[in-house]
Order: sequence, then C-alpha cells, then structure tokens
Amino acid sequence: MRALWGYGKVKTFQLSMNVGANWIDGSRGGMAEPAIKWEWFDLVSEEERKEIGKAEIKRQAITFELIKGELGFVKDLENVEQMYITPLINSSTTSTPIIPPAQVNQFITSVFGNIHDLHTHHLGLLQALFRIQYDEYPIIHSISAPILEAALNWREAYMEYIPNYPIAAYLIDSQMRLNPAFKEFVQKCTSHPDSHRLDMKNFITRPIPRLLRYELLLKGILEETPAGPVNRHASSSRQSASPSRGANVAEHEDRTAIPQVLDVIRRLGKDTEPGVVSAKSKVELWRYNEGLVFKQGEWIAMDVLDPSISMIHSGKLLRQTDGLEWSGWTELYVLLFDNYLVLTKPQERDDGTKYHVNRRPIPLDLLTIDSLTEPPVKRNTGPGLLRGLRSQGGGSVGQGQAAGHEISNSVSNDHLASPDNNTPVDSPSDSASSRLVYPITLYHLGRTTPQTSSAFPTTALTTPSASSSSRSQQKPPPNIILYAESAAARAEWGAKLQDALDIRRVVQESNKVFEVEILSRDTFLSPAGVDGASGGAGGGVLGGWSQDGTITGKVTCSVPFNTADGRYLVAVGCAEGVWIGFRHDPKSMRRVLHLKLVTQCAMLEDYGIFLVLADKSLFAYRIEALVPSSPNTTFSQVQQKLNGSKDVHFFTVGRLHGRTLVIYMTKRGLDSIFRVLEPVSEKINERAQAPSGLASRLFVRSPRSEWFKIYRDFFLPSESYDLIFLKAKIAILSSKGFEIVNLNDFKSVTIPGLQRDEPRLAYLAERCESCRPIGMFKSGEDEFLLCYTEFGVYVGKHGEPNRAAGTIEWEGTAERVALHAPYVLLFDSHFIEVRHLETGRLAQIIPGNDIRCTWDGRGISSLNASSPSAQTISFSDGRDEPLNQDAQVHAVMNAPEVVGGSRTRAVVQQLFELLPTVPLFLPESPPEVAGSNSTSSGSYSGGSLYTHHMSSFSEVTGSNSTSSGSYSGGSLYTHDMSSFSTLVSSNPPSENWPSSADYVKITPEVHEGESGYV
Repeated sequence: MRALWGYGKVKTFQLSMNVGANWIDGSRGGMAEPAIKWEWFDLVSEEERKEIGKAEIKRQAITFELIKGELGFVKDLENVEQMYITPLINSSTTSTPIIPPAQVNQFITSVFGNIHDLHTHHLGLLQALFRIQYDEYPIIHSISAPILEAALNWREAYMEYIPNYPIAAYLIDSQMRLNPAFKEFVQKCTSHPDSHRLDMKNFITRPIPRLLRYELLLKGILEETPAGPVNRHASSSRQSASPSRGANVAEHEDRTAIPQVLDVIRRLGKDTEPGVVSAKSKVELWRYNEGLVFKQGEWIAMDVLDPSISMIHSGKLLRQTDGLEWSGWTELYVLLFDNYLVLTKPQERDDGTKYHVNRRPIPLDLLTIDSLTEPPVKRNTGPGLLRGLRSQGGGSVGQGQAAGHEISNSVSNDHLASPDNNTPVDSPSDSASSRLVYPITLYHLGRTTPQTSSAFPTTALTTPSASSSSRSQQKPPPNIILYAESAAARAEWGAKLQDALDIRRVVQESNKVFEVEILSRDTFLSPAGVDGASGGAGGGVLGGWSQDGTITGKVTCSVPFNTADGRYLVAVGCAEGVWIGFRHDPKSMRRVLHLKLVTQCAMLEDYGIFLVLADKSLFAYRIEALVPSSPNTTFSQVQQKLNGSKDVHFFTVGRLHGRTLVIYMTKRGLDSIFRVLEPVSEKINERAQAPSGLASRLFVRSPRSEWFKIYRDFFLPSESYDLIFLKAKIAILSSKGFEIVNLNDFKSVTIPGLQRDEPRLAYLAERCESCRPIGMFKSGEDEFLLCYTEFGVYVGKHGEPNRAAGTIEWEGTAERVALHAPYVLLFDSHFIEVRHLETGRLAQIIPGNDIRCTWDGRGISSLNASSPSAQTISFSDGRDEPLNQDAQVHAVMNAPEVVGGSRTRAVVQQLFELLPTVPLFLPESPPEVAGSNSTSSGSYSGGSLYTHHMSSFSEVTGSNSTSSGSYSGGSLYTHDMSSFSTLVSSNPPSENWPSSADYVKITPEVHEGESGYV
C-alpha cells in the first residue's frame, strides 16, 4: 500500500507541468500544483526516509533537483514556442502584424535558431529520467548514463545554438527600440504566468545556464556517492536493506561515469567559445555601425557590416584641443577596425550610445605609426591656459604638429618605467591638477580637412609646381597625436595598431584590384627638385649638367597604340620631347620628337595620326613618319600645326554622332574658346607630289594638304578645365560645374542642379564651388558620378543629387581621375585610390611618390574598342558594360632612389600601367605579330622598331639637336629630320578665326520632358 502511494506521487509530479504534450498547438491542461513546488521528501514517506542514511538522502535530493530542473527547462522551451514563435507567425497574417510579414520568418530564424532541436534532445533525456525515477523508486541508483548519452547527442545542436545568442539578443534589442508593437508584445508576454516574470532574452538564453547547472548538480551527486564497494541493489527498497550473501559488490558507477559527463560538457563549453567571441564581435560591429554619427553631408563606406571586417581594439584616448578651454583636453573613444581607425565622441542616449565621428575615418592603408616611445607629458586638468603641451600644440588632431615637447614640461625617462614593460607609470607629483599622459604619434597620408579656397589650377592638365613636387617627396611631421593614460595602455594600443596594420597589409596584398606593371623603369629622368624641363629660365641647363640627352624632364602624358603592321607601342610625352617604344620593353624607348614642354598626346589610329600638345601648340603627325614600317618610308609632309598663333590649353578627341572629332580650347579674356576639328581621311591618305624641274631648283614647296577641317566654333563665358565626350553630347568641366552641351544647337545646362534654399543642397553647393570638377562617369541607367578634387556626388539624368548619403569624400586630393570599369581611379600625388563606380566604396590604395596620371583611357584607339565577343560586366541596374582586362590607365611616379653624383642628381620616373589582377574570364592569347616577341635582353626577333627623329623645328623649339644612335636590341632606323622646319604648317586649317561677334555662344537649355540632360 505504501508503494502504491509512492508511485502515485511520482506520476503526479511527472504530469504536473504537462510537458511534452501538444508541442505545436499550444494547448494546456496542467495539474493544480506546479512542479516547481515539489521536493524529494514530498515523494518519499517518513518511514522510508528513516531507513536511508543522511548522505544518501542528500544524494537523492540533488538527483531529484536535477530531474525537476530538467522538467522546468523543457517546459520553458515549450513556452518559447507557445508564447513567442506561434503568436509572431500568426500575427503576420493579420492587419496589424507585430513584425512586418516580409521580415518575420527571418527574425524567428535568426533569434530562435535551432531551439526545436534542443527541445527534442532534452525531452528525450527527461523521459529517460522519468523512467529511472519510476522504476527505481524511492532510491535512484544512478542517472549518469542517460545524461552522458544526451550530452554526446546534443553537442552539434548546442554548437549551433550557443554562438547565435549574442546575435539573437541584439536583434531583440533592436526590435524593442525600433518597433513599438514588438515592445508591447514582449511586455505582455513577460506578464504571462508561465514566464516567471522573465523577458524574451531570458528565455532564449536558458540553454546556456542549464549546461552550467548540470555541472554543479553532477558535482554534488559525485561528492555524495560512496567511494568504496557498494551493492548494486542495496539502495532499492524492493531488496533487503543489507547486502545478501553472494551479491555483486563493486565500486559505484557514478564514480567513473560522472567525470566523463563533466568532461563532455566542459569541452562543449570550450568549443563554443570561439563562436561566441565571433558573434559578440559581429554584434559589437553592428552596434558601432548603428551608433556612428557622421557630420552633415559626409558619408564613409567603411563596410563595418561586411562579414570579413572585424574589430581589433577600442577604448578611451585623449587629445589636446586647440584654443583656450577649461582643461584643454578632449576624451575620445577610438575604434580600431581591421580597415579603419575611427575617432569618436560618445554620447549616451535613451536609444543607445551614439558615436559622433570626430574626424574622417582613417583607412589603415594610409596610416603609419610614427612613434610610441616619446616621453610622457603632464595633463593639466585645471582651468587657465594650456600647460605641459607640446611646443606647437602637439596634442590636437590636425596637420603639421610638432613632435617635440617643451623642455620645462617634459618628464625625464629616468623617473619612469620603460614603456615596453607594460607597467603603468604614475606621476612623481601627487598634485590633483596634473597627470602624466603618453603620446601615440601617427601619420595619416590622406587629406585631413576640406579645402576652403576656390582657387583652381589653370587647366585640369596643368602639371604641379616645383614647390608642390618637392613637398610630395618629403614626409611631413605626424599629424595625429593621441594620448594614453598609462604606459601599459600605450603599449597595448601600439601592439593592436601594428597588428591591424599587418592584417590589413596581408588582406590588401591578396585582394588587389589592380597590379602595377612597369612600362619604363629608368628611361625618364628629371633633375631632382626641378619641375618641368631640365633647363631653367631661358632654356639653359643646371650647373653640372651635360647636354647628353639623358634628361627627359617631367613625364606628362602617354598613350598606347597599335600600328597597322601589328606592333604594340606606347608614346610618352615629356618636357624634352616624345619617346616611343614597345609596350613591354622599357629598353626600346627612343625619342622621336624634339619638342619642348609636351603636356598632352593622343592617337587617331583609324587615320594614322598622332596628336601632341607642346608649349601650347597643337601638332598632328603621321604615325608612319614617326615609327615607319620600313626604313625606306618617306613623306613629303609629316606634320601640321593645328592652332596657328593661339595658345592651346588642352584638347580632347572622341566620337560624336558617328564623327571623329578633335576639340581644343584657347582663351580670350575670361572666355573659353573651343574649336571642333574633323579629320579628312582623303587629305591624310593622299601623298603630295614632290616639286620638279625649275620649281625644285627654286625651292618651291608643294601645296599644303589640310588634314582637318573646321566642324564647329563656340565659346563658354567661364574658365574651362577639360572636356568629355558623352553619348550624344559633350560635357565641359568649368568653374561653374559640368556644362552639358549639345553641339547641334549649342544649348547647354549646368549640373549638378542645386537649390540653395535647401540646407543639404546649400552645403553641397558650397563644396562644389570650392573644388574643381575633374571627371564624369555613368554609374547607372539614369545616374552619373560627378567627380571633384575632394569628393564625388551621384546625380540623376536631370543633374539633381539622388542619393541620401550626400557626398563621397575622397581620401586624398585628386588631381586627375580615370575609369576602368567597374572602378574609378583617383590620383593624389601620394597615392591612387581605387573606388567602385556604383557604390563609391574604397577598394584599394596604391601608394607612391609624386604620382601623376599620364593616360586616363580616353581617346580614339583600337585599344578602346570592344570586340563583338568581349565579356561584359553586369551592373545592379541591369546594364551590361564591356569588360576590358587590358590596361586602361597609365601613370608615372618617382622611384625611391636618386641616381647620380652630387652634381648630377636626377629623379628616376617610372612609367607604369594598371592591370586588373582578377580576370572574370580567361582572356584569349593575343595573336603573335611582328615586333611583339620580346626577350630578356630587350631585342625583338619578330620585327624592328623604326623611328624618325624630328629634331629641329626652329619655329617650335629653337634648338638644333641631333638624332640619337641605334637600337642595340635589333635594327633601329633613325632619320635626321633637321631640314623639316620649312615643312611645318604654321597656320591651322583655314586660318580664318571668326571675330567675337561671330562665335556661337553656349546658351542655357530649357528642359522639357523626361529625356534628361545627359
């Protein structure tokens, strides 16, 4: 009778919470007394308890605690389904969903993960424990076997669930903050009787402390388990209380089984730690990304949410402020990602911490550690003038900060522990008004603040001045100086910064967008510290320089081209002339034109014409005359001067409405005068007959054949810097912005269209006025990226800004911009920054010294033509653009070393092209043609490079140089063209420039319809 009473109590306990019934439909029907109020002595009568020793009673009580806890845990898992998951799903089909229907499934998956798998495992364990509890009532011999089996089986489920908890908690917090309906729902669930006043996050975290609870309870059971031999049946009331003769006596199995269970659970906890750390780091990145607040109109795509980005370190650092403030110091919260260093000022708010970006985030590609060993300085925390500061305001984050300290305020290192021993150093003085702080001096290569001056260079193609060139080769003093509050903190920051820089270097090296391919390593030399030509004023040479032709002057332009006989060549313009050579053989470079101050060159391959702008004069040459296909090639007329006596500031070539056009710009006062020329193929291809008879003896010239005819003349009443060919119009880059011009009727419109009555657009208008336009590229079906020297802005087809992010700030000050789809390349004198055309995101930094773009990919060349079978790039808006894996951009930079002696110091300029590193398809092998097979010695067995040297054009250069020697790697034929000065066409085509009244003035266009301006 007593046994029946006991079994009834056990069943009542096991059914008290209705666990395991109706897991999906959520129906309830529990007993009146919940299991949480039950204890072991409620199941065992007083008479039975008297027959059991105190140690065994304690062991049985702990065992019952584990079973009761498992019962409550399984019930909580079921409550998650009944109280949260099912109502959220059901509400998504109503008119007032708690979470938007499109997001609810993703939210449930991300927050609750595989909680159903955990319920399956623990429900199975609970049922096994119930069977043991019923079969061995009132004394349970062991429960270690089912727990060990369950622990082995649920490992994979927990390996997935535990690392997801930080993400789940973050998503719940975000919904609570942003979604009032969800917040109200969670509050109602918290007041539910089954919730025990616990909120949603407590329920999803229940599996984690449950594992720890197993460890605690099993240790308790193990401590109360007898160490010596025991009778397997001695503890059961169904057998005799004392061991019978012949009983199986052995050590209790829990003595070996429980340590195994503990080891499995501990290893599970240890194995989930990396996943938890990773998830916490990810959530930390999300919180920082959510809390970052940029300045008005500024947006930096740091890709914080990219799975490959991680947080390296964060914490408080100090900087000295400029001016007279209460203490002169500002506390910053510094975030060190593996791609950016961000200085912020935190602000606590009801909706979380906001991190106001103190200055533009700094890419690690442009950051170097200058010093971590400078002596500490005193931080004055009292009012008054700043004391204990660096001699030139070294603590502020800005440019040009001095690295030294005032002697009177420096602290001798003799009184301090070494910064490398990670030991905090206290001030020798106990004064409350000053403390020691430890400098961290960094160098940021990029631009620190926007320009405020509206002064622009004369043209977009103007070369830097001598002073700017010399500055670009000298590293300025550190421009970021932060302070740590202890030597240990500084050492830690130094180590973390170095780790981040090393990681970034490795990542960037393995993820390059473009590779630098050297075209000429040591051919082009310019005097050190001198800009432009090697000669000084009046065309003289520097003292100590010999006129041996080795100094080329500054490289200013280049263009690759193919000849009719299949040679791959490149032309390079310098201050001392034009060189041509095979594209991938630097030793083949030969000077073909002795011209001064060459600034631009271009090829019209279809017409066999080479254009060059030298000393503000525009010339056209036959390509065959410069690099003839045979040494016997002769021409009676090899060049024409296209501009007459007017100075040309820049020119550009392109196609418009099926026409090949050359447009050059001259100036008259403040007006920009444009002449549009069109090549005449019949005139270019005809060979002029040489004079004969008496005309020959009297030196009578043959009639001049004009290669170009005038197509249009027009002017713009503003300063212009460049001109770009669009699909059906042209864009003139001027001081007013981008003038979109229709050459048919000369109607124009200026973009971007900015209304100053809007604060955001007023700010953008000020930025546009303070910077020079440098490029314009199509980034979408109805969208363009307008590039200025400091920033870019996306505009629609009517010229209105169409992205809420505002401007995309460049890291440097761009002097030129080029396109190699799907990337734009911006050229600062210290580096090239590569950005994605559609997103503006920074993809790569290519560092260098005095970098200049020499070819931006524009021009009329077979290199720019897309073959019918060419691969394409698919953009997000559905467009397919041709994909070109050939180099589309050339540049030049100074080599790090300086060659020559004290009187012959010269800077080596290395010309290079930028090649895509990861082709999206395997390009076909190029056809083998004559002249394209190079050897290591530089010779060309497949053909020869013939060059004519136009060495004496007295009208242009005023010098009489002689031609250079022969090409050692093969046959190089050079013609001395010193008598060609009589053949230079000194007048442009139809030298009948109209008067100002005859020019067509560009007039504003009144837009109608939806076709757009561009």
